[in-house]
Amino acid sequence: MSIITLSHFITYIVDILLIIAVISKNPGARINHLCAFLITIFSVCSLCCGMANMAHSSYEAMYFFNAGAIGLCAFPIAAIWFYLTLTNRDKILQRRAALIISVLIPTFFLISQWTGNMINNTASTYWGWVAIWSRSIFSYLYLVYVIAAVGICIYAVMQYGRNAQTDEQKKQAWMLFVTGTIAAILSIGNGVLYQVFDKPLFPQITDVLIMIWAIGIVYAISLYKLMSITPAMVSNQIMNIMDEAIMLLDNKGKILYANRAANSLYENELKGMQFYSMVKNKSQATELLEETCKKGLGRQREMGYMSTTGNEIPVLVSASAVYESPESVAGFVVSAMDISERKRVNEELVLSHELVRKTSHDAVDTIARIMEMRDPYTGSHQLRVAGLAMAIAREMNLSDEQVDHLHMAAAVHDIGKINIAADILNKPGALSKFEFDIIKAHLQDGYNIVSGLDLPCTIAKAILQHHERLDGSGYPFGLKRAEILIEARILAVADVVEAMASHRPYRPALGINKALEEIKLNRDRLYDPAVVDTCVRLFTEKKFNFS
Repeated sequence: MSIITLSHFITYIVDILLIIAVISKNPGARINHLCAFLITIFSVCSLCCGMANMAHSSYEAMYFFNAGAIGLCAFPIAAIWFYLTLTNRDKILQRRAALIISVLIPTFFLISQWTGNMINNTASTYWGWVAIWSRSIFSYLYLVYVIAAVGICIYAVMQYGRNAQTDEQKKQAWMLFVTGTIAAILSIGNGVLYQVFDKPLFPQITDVLIMIWAIGIVYAISLYKLMSITPAMVSNQIMNIMDEAIMLLDNKGKILYANRAANSLYENELKGMQFYSMVKNKSQATELLEETCKKGLGRQREMGYMSTTGNEIPVLVSASAVYESPESVAGFVVSAMDISERKRVNEELVLSHELVRKTSHDAVDTIARIMEMRDPYTGSHQLRVAGLAMAIAREMNLSDEQVDHLHMAAAVHDIGKINIAADILNKPGALSKFEFDIIKAHLQDGYNIVSGLDLPCTIAKAILQHHERLDGSGYPFGLKRAEILIEARILAVADVVEAMASHRPYRPALGINKALEEIKLNRDRLYDPAVVDTCVRLFTEKKFNFS
């Protein structure tokens, strides 16, 4: 047995060991099956070449060469299948047309081989029998077939390495690229030279490239550490266990893929439909995709999906663009979340809030009426102050909630006076220090009454602070500026203006002009300047009046 024949058999044995190694690691992994299939094709070539070199006649040698052509014709297609699957680009291989082509092409070259159109002779040399290639269109086509397969594989590996997320995948891509390129250069180079010189320059080239390529492939997938499960294999399962509806659209808005949640949301199969057709307001869908084209990511927005049964389903929809190149959008990934339950809960919360608000207002109105029954003057004063305070708050663009709380606080801001004797409240002359201390106590009493109710704490605090002044000269605590709630600062101005403009038991009404002069004079000393300016503007420009 010659050294060349021995090298063929050694390569065959190495291939068998590699097949056993790759299958035994993960018997259920698709990528390992493809790897084993590719190396099996290599082993067929090596075994048949070894048997041909041991042949006793050219007829017998040709028989083994023809048998080895099974591997020779199948390995480019098998390599494409392996590389595309490993690099997560095997969706095209799942189509029936791809399966038919992958069978027809090797069959075409296999028939060409057996009819003598690719290898039409054998020559006996000192190393054994050698096949002689014909210079026919079939052999040139086979060379193109191999080069094309190599190009596809190299492109897939390069893209895989460029998009690799982990160091293991980058090493894997590099190993596949290096070993595959070396094997391709040796194989194609030898084939071209074979055609030019019409004789084998390197007869054991098949063994060298098979050894390099096979060992490189097995080592590379060992680096992957996911041989029994790849992202491509489980992507659909991952999508289908998600509660969020996910759709893949082409650049025209046609749905190419929809996960289980998306189909369930629409109550029908979405694949093949236009995205616009499932949205109630089609202009919203158009705006979303146009914005996504421009910015790469569409702003999340609420839309109404129309199911096949006619139900409108409220959803939150967002989209991101998938680019073919920096300037070209290939399609969109659209996600949608059913917010029916969220909207129902929000509506219940709104109703509950409205009920609480109504209950709060009813409580405040009841207190105000009680106060008015005891002291008509104080009752009407509170209502007039509440009207002015609300107008100031709205003009200052306070929130609806702040305006509401201020209205309730103003409507009962003097409720603490219910504990004060009527002769002190209505005393026509000046109050003594003792009597004034009793009057001042109405703030704490009012706070205690209101804080005992189930009302927002701002209301009670505003009542407690509405006689505080910016310079600290107010009571009961002598608070200054930012220490005083904005609601209390507004209430203070409204209280002073209404009190001065109205009749008092101890003096006649001073009028609005005198009241406005007072707050302007003490602007930014006693009273908040923004509140003063707003109040003055309401009377002078907006023609506000207490009626």
